[in-house]
Amino acid sequence: MTNIKETLELFNDKVNKLKNSTFIAFVKEHGLKLEVDIFEGSKKDFTKLPDEDSQDSFVLKLRYFIQNNESISLYNMSTLYANCPNQDLKSEYDKCRLLINQYLDQSFPISYQNQHMTKRQMLEGVIYTEKAHANKNGHAKFRFYYESTPFFKALIEYDFCSVCLFLYYVLLAIEDINKKYLAIIT
Repeated sequence: MTNIKETLELFNDKVNKLKNSTFIAFVKEHGLKLEVDIFEGSKKDFTKLPDEDSQDSFVLKLRYFIQNNESISLYNMSTLYANCPNQDLKSEYDKCRLLINQYLDQSFPISYQNQHMTKRQMLEGVIYTEKAHANKNGHAKFRFYYESTPFFKALIEYDFCSVCLFLYYVLLAIEDINKKYLAIIT
């Protein structure tokens, strides 16, 4: 039980770090907004996105939940919940994970030269080529979009923040499920 308890507590601790991030503070105060000059691709003064440092810091915390080499990744947590004695909690967790996967598998809002990209490809492209790693060789579809026009780059930056915010809200729901699980085992 200690390993399960420690894992659930670690998950919730990392969610608390996201709660206290400058990224979330910015969104709570300003929301997210993008206005772009389609012809120039430049962001207008009305654009409201967290600054690059806030995004980078948020991503470093978010990676705990999406990289499967972490004990608290959503994938590894599904193994923990597979053995949960409360089937309702297991079902709640499974629904959250399904919601995330369905959302990430949606197509990016527009295509370019018959190239289509999912929100997952966009998220991974930003994280692994721009934010947390510098692997410019991977994620070809993302690179195609990101480097094609300033308009697409601005749209990706906005959508990236939107996806991070969506993941954050689902992680909050999972944090609540974890608290119920902790109440059962402690």
